[in-house]
Amino acid sequence: MKKALIVGLISLFSIPLLIVVLYQFQQDPEDLPLGILVKEIPSPTNEAVIHMYLVDEGGATSRYQMRGEVIYANKESKNIYFNYDEERTDVQWIDEQTVIINGEKLDIKEDFYYWKDDPDWEKKRKKMYEL
Repeated sequence: MKKALIVGLISLFSIPLLIVVLYQFQQDPEDLPLGILVKEIPSPTNEAVIHMYLVDEGGATSRYQMRGEVIYANKESKNIYFNYDEERTDVQWIDEQTVIINGEKLDIKEDFYYWKDDPDWEKKRKKMYEL
């Protein structure tokens, strides 16, 4: 009985602690690695510009990543795209607020594409390598 009580108490405190620790490791869109600027794509009316950065901060243990950042006319910036295992920068503006980055349609004021949040990421990655 005493052993079950101890195990129960340890579980009671361990599970919430584990949840807090895992929550802390989620990626903050504004706390991404910087990378090397590889492309600048101005919007149709030059009200904003997308900067695409190649990120290589893992050495032999990780692959390239691509980060997209929008910079508005007032010089404010916001990350809107972060993908793993990618080196291409296909960026097309649809209108002043919508852009397609490597096949992902994004509203530059609302959206943030993060590969870990995309349930179809593995399928898209395999399709990319089949080309």
